[in-house]
Amino acid sequence: MLMQAVSDALQGVPSGSGVYSKATRIRMLPIIFEPEEGDDWLDETVWHKVNPA
Repeated sequence: MLMQAVSDALQGVPSGSGVYSKATRIRMLPIIFEPEEGDDWLDETVWHKVNPA
C-alpha cells in the first residue's frame, strides 16, 4: 500500500530526478505485534503491547 502511494505521488516526475530515486529505495521490515494466546483484548495494557507506537 505504501509503495502504491509513493508510485501515485510520483506520477509525472522525471525518472532522473533525485526525488524519484530516493523514493524508490524505500525498504520495509514488516513486524507484526499480536496478543498472546489468552490475552484479554479488552485490557488496555494488551492494546499497548500490540500497538507500541
